[in-house]
Amino acid sequence: MGNPPSVAGWWRCCVCDRETNPEFNGETCPDCNHQACFDCTGSIPSQSIRPHPVSRNQLLAIALNFKLVEGVYADTGSQTNCISEAYARFLEVRVIPGVQIFKLPIRGFFIESIGTAQIRCRFLDPPFMPRTCQFFVFPTLSCNAILGNKFLRDTKTLDVFRSRLKDSSGRKYPSSKSLGTPQDRISCWLGMQLTWALPDTGATLNLISLRLAAELGYNDQSGGKSMDSRTPITVELADGTELMTCGLVSITVSFRDPNQHRVATPVPTFKLREGSKKSKPENSPAMLGPLARVNDVFHVVDGLEPDVILGDPLLNSVQAYSQHSANFKTVATTGPLSIAFGGEKKKKEHRGPPRPQRTDVEVLGDEFSVVSDELEQEQSNLQLRFAKGEIDEPAKQRLGYQAEQKYNNWLRANRERIVRHWDLDWYLSKIPQEMG
Repeated sequence: MGNPPSVAGWWRCCVCDRETNPEFNGETCPDCNHQACFDCTGSIPSQSIRPHPVSRNQLLAIALNFKLVEGVYADTGSQTNCISEAYARFLEVRVIPGVQIFKLPIRGFFIESIGTAQIRCRFLDPPFMPRTCQFFVFPTLSCNAILGNKFLRDTKTLDVFRSRLKDSSGRKYPSSKSLGTPQDRISCWLGMQLTWALPDTGATLNLISLRLAAELGYNDQSGGKSMDSRTPITVELADGTELMTCGLVSITVSFRDPNQHRVATPVPTFKLREGSKKSKPENSPAMLGPLARVNDVFHVVDGLEPDVILGDPLLNSVQAYSQHSANFKTVATTGPLSIAFGGEKKKKEHRGPPRPQRTDVEVLGDEFSVVSDELEQEQSNLQLRFAKGEIDEPAKQRLGYQAEQKYNNWLRANRERIVRHWDLDWYLSKIPQEMG
């Protein structure tokens, strides 16, 4: 764009052609507020553009139905837990038939579940937090299972207990596992423009709608910010279907208002880059301060809803859920629970027959899961307190006996229901002292 600036160190804005002195204006054009990018000519201050190793996508270390599992994604882009039909069979869980429609993050894209399953979840390290969770079962998924935003928030996996997330190995196919109508949004600045983005830890890349990219000035015409439309890629959605992108753009992302730091010392900008799998990162993501900006690639998608999706590599690199927790808000949705119905129905539309009332055996199964989980959790807590020296061995045994008595009392109180639905042998296997 034009001739290089005549004064060493200055740079020329690719939007308005203004020559800018970085000593006074840093990386922000004083005329149009454009942040210096790699399309601008001249010398961008070397101390302000620094490489930073990008974080790899992460999987969740967890046991499902008492089995150590692989390929389970922690996905804030989904308001529900999901599992493939094949993996549900592998876990030997009962699938209750029932069709439910969910929305994918592209206009007009939907997916149907074939049923639900109640699955016991337990982390591999303390606190184990055993619990029974509902999973929607799908004929096909792009992974084995997905644990959604509510589960991750309830268990504090994204901020307090991040050690549960393990780096995935191997090359990941570009994908976005967003499913349903996610409620979480995070405020960020794309260049100098404030926007609310969907934080999607199940996505391996950042996405931006064609509409917003054009609003930010990215196009194929000379004279504006450039969008590379020569190399579209294929993105895999949660159900395994594929989508072609329109191109890609390079955008600087801030999580603090860059307008408040225009006169001060230029804020560092980090460009995420892939590092060697064998090499140790020279910087930890936690070293990126709250004012640091990140220059990263966004893939452009026509019909993307919402307009911006921030993928896991970017979110993890800036420690978004701990360092920028104040940037999050919840978007109000209509309808029962916010777990992703396929779009708001018109008032005159028929909503279908009411769901059948749950049977006593289904209620009994849920009640048993609760009391057995409570026993397991209490036993784990006692073991942890004993290891820390908070209680001695006699106290551990006494409290453990009280927890077992509470469990046994529930079994005795529900003996008639248990024998009717699950037979007497099952009951006696839990309380063998009542034989004879």
